[in-house]
Amino acid sequence: MADQGVTAKTAGKFNNDLAYGGIDYISDVDWFEVSAEGDTLYKVILEGYGTSDPLSDGTLRLLDKKGKEITDELPLTVEENPSTGLYSLTFINGAKASDYFVAVAGDANLVGNYRLTLDTISDDYGDTAKTAGELAAAEQAGHIDWAGDVDWFALDVETDTHYTITLNST
Repeated sequence: MADQGVTAKTAGKFNNDLAYGGIDYISDVDWFEVSAEGDTLYKVILEGYGTSDPLSDGTLRLLDKKGKEITDELPLTVEENPSTGLYSLTFINGAKASDYFVAVAGDANLVGNYRLTLDTISDDYGDTAKTAGELAAAEQAGHIDWAGDVDWFALDVETDTHYTITLNST
């Protein structure tokens, strides 16, 4: 597998939302650039790749343009898949487009080949008054798509009329 760099200039690129690489030695780290659109949710999934030497345990980190790890500047979730030991990373970009880097490393001194998948996740309802969904039906279903997601709904009301709004978990 071709090795990726560990700087902004030598970072690998996603091609059709996929990237491939290899952790070739114990302290190896590979960077991949993500050009994120504003107000967009992304999920990066790390998977072992190939039949001869797939990475069996690895980590993902999100870095800013200067290579500093992002831990609390953005809504960010890192999850381990218990069946594979590999991770996924979910983050929402701010209002403006920005570039980030995903850093891949082997965990517990492991090496091997991997594949990264970059998914864009759609939000079912907006999170501002301007992007609110219309609450028109007697029942309205929604989904909290990530930690920190908020769904706003707009509704037309009449004066001197009482309304009850109930939130149910499904």
